[in-house]
Amino acid sequence: MKRICAVSFFVAFCLPIFPIRAYSAVETISFLKSDRVLVIAPHPDDETLGAGGLIRSAVEAGAEVKILYLTHGDHNEIASIFYQKRPLVVKSDFLKSGQIRKEEAVAAMAALGLSKGHLVFLGYPDFGTLAIWRKHWGSAKPFRSFLTRINKDLYREDLSYGNPYRGENIVKDFEKVIASFRPTQVFVTPPFDLNPDHRAAYLYLQVALLDLENTVSPEKVYCYLIHAHKWPQPKKYLPENPLEPPPHASLNEALDWIKRPLTARQVQLKNKALSNYKSQSYSKDFLFSFVRSNELFFEMPYEALKKEMAGESIGQDIPDEVPRGKEVIYRRIGDELWADVSLNSPLDELGAFNMEVFGYKKGAPFLSMPKINLRLFGNQLSVRLGYHTLDRASIPYYLGKKRIWIRVPMSLLKYPDTLFVSVRTAREEISLDFGSWKVLKIQAPSDKLSK
Repeated sequence: MKRICAVSFFVAFCLPIFPIRAYSAVETISFLKSDRVLVIAPHPDDETLGAGGLIRSAVEAGAEVKILYLTHGDHNEIASIFYQKRPLVVKSDFLKSGQIRKEEAVAAMAALGLSKGHLVFLGYPDFGTLAIWRKHWGSAKPFRSFLTRINKDLYREDLSYGNPYRGENIVKDFEKVIASFRPTQVFVTPPFDLNPDHRAAYLYLQVALLDLENTVSPEKVYCYLIHAHKWPQPKKYLPENPLEPPPHASLNEALDWIKRPLTARQVQLKNKALSNYKSQSYSKDFLFSFVRSNELFFEMPYEALKKEMAGESIGQDIPDEVPRGKEVIYRRIGDELWADVSLNSPLDELGAFNMEVFGYKKGAPFLSMPKINLRLFGNQLSVRLGYHTLDRASIPYYLGKKRIWIRVPMSLLKYPDTLFVSVRTAREEISLDFGSWKVLKIQAPSDKLSK
């Protein structure tokens, strides 16, 4: 099945410029009355920014539509000062802010033809879901908001009400919705959006789909991107203008853009829906710059790792050259995952490099699978498995001026069949390789990888 992404606003730092690929003239996105369309929004308003016209199109086709909100977007200090004329200080302030965002979402979706019964709210922490993904599973303490000290969902009407802020609870909630709704098409933010909740939404969805793949398998999964450097341009309401891809995004050759036109009526209703997000009107120009004559989508396939013969070793004999074409190359050499990372500039003694590797294995609870964090600070490597420190000698590595090679034994990862990996530096570049998360499929010789 295909994994496909739609675009809204993608913020990135220090992104290299790559040529924009041509729009796909072959594939389009359409709906039948038999379709069941699930849109996953990290925050209220994301669903309208990235796919408001498409939601209306699905409604017009008679398809069933459901919107799943990961958070209430209740941690926006700027919006609160602008709209409520006061900063968020105590627990009740955050809950009030979240309730306002929820009411706005209900009104916005009503403008597109959806009733409150088509909306599912999860109350996980705004700006905290990626932190949960990284550290809060199983026996780990639930994530706790630094400001409010909240560590569980306190919104009584939410599907997740009372759930502690742990990764397995988010995955279970995703699975409940997917298993009951059985979507044929899914829309979600991609793993290289700068906003951490947007990256997290994609990751939780992928785990849920892996868990359910023998019982529920959507025909296609789409992503919509919300944050991009100096994009869209210009930032103003231009409903007759096309929405073009972000020109400075580092796009892999595997991504083919699909330009989906909107009817005049769909554009009008998308504008009306966005007008309901009054608490976000401090960024009015940004919001309404997405009311354009089209919405954009692209395919984001899994990356396959075929087993290669062992034999090459890491050491000072390896030439310090930058691999061509990609910033990070992942390979499976023997029973090891090799990450070959090129750097734009050498790491100085204060430079930091992080790599995260999470294993998924069919039949094993994801919360119990190893989640390894590797950190190079200067030339010193630290290795953590959850909250436990491992012997750094267990991870061979080579650090050159503009290149890092790291080898992670599959035994440390309990021989997974899927990997979630991310590489980032202190500069926090966000592209398809740096700062992003990738899903790697461990491919047996006889396997055929589905997208």
